Amino acid sequence: MPTGRVQPPAVEQGIGNGETGLRETERGNDKAAPLGIAAFLYAAFVFLSGLGAWPLVDPDEGRNAEVARELLGVPLGWVPTFNGLAYLDKPIAYFHAVALSYSAFGVSEAAARVPTALAALLLCGLIYQFCRRHYSALVAALAVFVLASTPLLLAFARIVIFDLPLSLFVATAILLGFEAERSHGRARSIFSVLGAAAAGIATIIKGPVGFLLPGLVLGVHGWLTPKLLGRPRRPSAFSPLGVLVFFAVTLPWFIGLSLARPDFPQYGLIEETFRRYSTTAFHRTAPFWYYGPVLLGVFFPWSALLPEGVFRAWQLRRRLKESDLLFAIWALVVVVFFSTSRSKLPGYILPGVVALAPLAARVFVAAIQNPSGAAARLVRRGTLVLSFLTLIGGSFLLANALAPEAMRSAFRIHGSEFHRLQPIFLPVSVVFLTATLVTAFALRVRRPAILFGVFTLLPVLAVIAGWPGLKEAATVGSTFSLVRQMPELSDDTRVACLECFPPGLPFYLREPVTLFSRDGREMTSNYVMFALREQGGISNLDRVSESNDEPFAAGRVVHVSEVGAWLQSSPHPAYLISKRKGQARLDSLATVYGSTVVELRRGWWGVELPASSDSAPTTATQD
Repeated sequence: MPTGRVQPPAVEQGIGNGETGLRETERGNDKAAPLGIAAFLYAAFVFLSGLGAWPLVDPDEGRNAEVARELLGVPLGWVPTFNGLAYLDKPIAYFHAVALSYSAFGVSEAAARVPTALAALLLCGLIYQFCRRHYSALVAALAVFVLASTPLLLAFARIVIFDLPLSLFVATAILLGFEAERSHGRARSIFSVLGAAAAGIATIIKGPVGFLLPGLVLGVHGWLTPKLLGRPRRPSAFSPLGVLVFFAVTLPWFIGLSLARPDFPQYGLIEETFRRYSTTAFHRTAPFWYYGPVLLGVFFPWSALLPEGVFRAWQLRRRLKESDLLFAIWALVVVVFFSTSRSKLPGYILPGVVALAPLAARVFVAAIQNPSGAAARLVRRGTLVLSFLTLIGGSFLLANALAPEAMRSAFRIHGSEFHRLQPIFLPVSVVFLTATLVTAFALRVRRPAILFGVFTLLPVLAVIAGWPGLKEAATVGSTFSLVRQMPELSDDTRVACLECFPPGLPFYLREPVTLFSRDGREMTSNYVMFALREQGGISNLDRVSESNDEPFAAGRVVHVSEVGAWLQSSPHPAYLISKRKGQARLDSLATVYGSTVVELRRGWWGVELPASSDSAPTTATQD
């Protein structure tokens, strides 16, 4: 990407003692080109292989994939729906991207995951081009390897979720804004406008955070960098034309949705944004320091370099390149922003984790070019930390594989997840313990390149080793396992859920289902709960739905006390699904209709009931 004013990439400073790194010439770029190709082949394998190997994981994947499925045939639809009800929890852009993938490849788990996988590859390409321009081809290639082996990005690239597309466009907005600050004239205008457009797309992917993060990062960078580097402050990346472009991207969606759903501005701006950030209403609270340990986990094994790397970067802050400061400020701003939020989830900091990959690549390049320098010493000490962690982790997993009950008792491990993940413990422990041996060998021969290979391969090899167990665990916990156990139903059978709602059920049935509920919470939709409060209870909730005219339309929410009356007046056969909470009611209905309740999966039951004309039910099951 050409800019008006750039620092020549001929000399790179290493970490400490003023050591000089690689002087990259065009010939050096040519030598690093095969490594860049290998990096993208590695990333493509990691992100694209086996996308449809296991079913959708509830709740997020099942819900998001179904919302996109219901948009098929509605190319300009402003109002996404989930199970036939308006779903305004998230903006529309990502759902349309998934719907477009369905149109191209058919409705399937793999097609639902294609947009996030492609977003991950595009993100790698973006970081590669930026690093190649401002550092070297070698740094660019290694940055792609780091990104592709970062656990949080690796996981989110393979599921139906917003965070990776959001991170792509947030990163695009930040990097284009950085280029705008360093450019003049027409080039500056182009970068500013494109950055604003990227921030607009990020906003219609996941709301105001799409422009808040780039704005904060560029603002802090523009204010702090001149103080650290002792130079005049450059003009801001923001421009009036960029602002107009941002609103041109975002306002059509916001106005169109507000006209279709007049309650959206209050919900989207106040409930979903302000109250999520400032209150505990969403029950995802955690202390301010929450993202400290989370970052060490989601950026593992590269996080083994973080403690000393942060300390050394602060010591050498006045000798860092401007792009180094950009990435450091970028990561810090994102972590601090979400640390001050009252609602926290690990995936929120993915846009900040992206910024750490080029910095890790910079350290390794300096170490490779000068094996006796400060960067190499930092890498070796970080590798010692990694070796210790893999030894402890591998030993723990091995003990769990060999004596699961003893470990469960000793560490007071509760929950079904421990049992479901049991098959992965042994193979992953082998990977971790092997990594301990390889790092010990590499430290002995002082080869940073081998150490980089260990860091790169460790997360991916762990996933490959645990793949069969992970697949089985995902299948057991997915709605797919319920649908697989259901009998073959006639076309006119109405499927209904009794005080439960498997989010992926409409996706796998390819149609919405009826929910019997007391308060609608089973939908796991914040907007549905908001609509309940605003419209006065579940009896009025159907007014939120797009199709409720006939009493037995798919997607209706009916109060649980009316289940008997609903079944008695229905001209269609019904198949009811329930968890333990509704098991007694399900047994009672089965008795009335002369049917048999069948356990579909541990904790889930189903029963097939005939049409009302085929039996003589009563309403005794009502509350």
